Amino acid sequence: MDNSKPKRGGSQTDMGLSMFHAAKASGTMADMAQMGIRKESQKRAESKRIGDVTGQRKAARNMFVQAVKTVIHRNRELKNLGGLVASADVRTLPNRTFFWSGDTQDSSGNTVKSAMATAQHLAQKSSGSTVEMTPGGKLLDNYAGHPNSFNYLKERFQYTTSAKWKEPQALRESLITKGATNAGRDVRQEMDAGLFDRLTTTDKAGKKYGPLARPGSAAGALWDVVSVRFAKQAVGRVDVIHAAPSTDPYFKSNTFQDSTWITKEQPTLKDQGRTTITERFAEHLQGHLQGPKHTGLPDWSGTGGFRGNLRTQTSGSLTPGVQKPRSKL
Repeated sequence: MDNSKPKRGGSQTDMGLSMFHAAKASGTMADMAQMGIRKESQKRAESKRIGDVTGQRKAARNMFVQAVKTVIHRNRELKNLGGLVASADVRTLPNRTFFWSGDTQDSSGNTVKSAMATAQHLAQKSSGSTVEMTPGGKLLDNYAGHPNSFNYLKERFQYTTSAKWKEPQALRESLITKGATNAGRDVRQEMDAGLFDRLTTTDKAGKKYGPLARPGSAAGALWDVVSVRFAKQAVGRVDVIHAAPSTDPYFKSNTFQDSTWITKEQPTLKDQGRTTITERFAEHLQGHLQGPKHTGLPDWSGTGGFRGNLRTQTSGSLTPGVQKPRSKL
């Protein structure tokens, strides 16, 4: 039985917070189990060193038990995050909604001017908001305990993504959908039924997969739910910020055509029919373009989203490098 389920009902803010805390509780349990694996592994190594066969077998059994617990609690964590993104408050004032896509990058692929940071800068000046600035967006963006937690979530739920990431990721979609249901929400309706159905595909065996099975990571799927809900509530003027020139090859690339803006946010705005979209490129934003906002954040690559691995890799430091901003994939 999942004791971390919140009670149904309450405001969007209350429900979002409830699901956030439920996810964190499940995540803590998963980390405790994962630390248990590490401790039992050390015991097994010591038993092997002294020739204690019984000790080795006991430690191996305990490692298996802790591994099962890790998966159970991680699954619950992702389900609760599904409830968070499907229910949290992502409202903005009329004429104050900002989206972003497309950075200026140097020859090495490093971001020089950030679309997200620029959009947030302009939103703050006009009492507006990007999705990350809404109450629900802030919860997801700060989930790791620091801003821009996208890479943390991507690594933490990497086990829900197969090696061939373009294949349907059924486990991920199932967990997020069930979590939304636990929060009293229907993911299909929250993401707009028409959009959801257009993005649903059928494999050769006749099994259907929704859009949450398609992004490159669980983090991308979670942000897709929030982003579409953010677009659904928009009214009046909408500003779309591109921190690269309109002539940048990025805007003709498959990456841009597959972006959340093109495939989900823009279609949602058009379906709702309540907004006027103004796209602004780097040449329109002189004096407002911003560099990357967050530096010196933990690099979660290869850690499995587990702080124990991060500490091991960095000799106790939680800030080994600069984390790249999320790309919504």
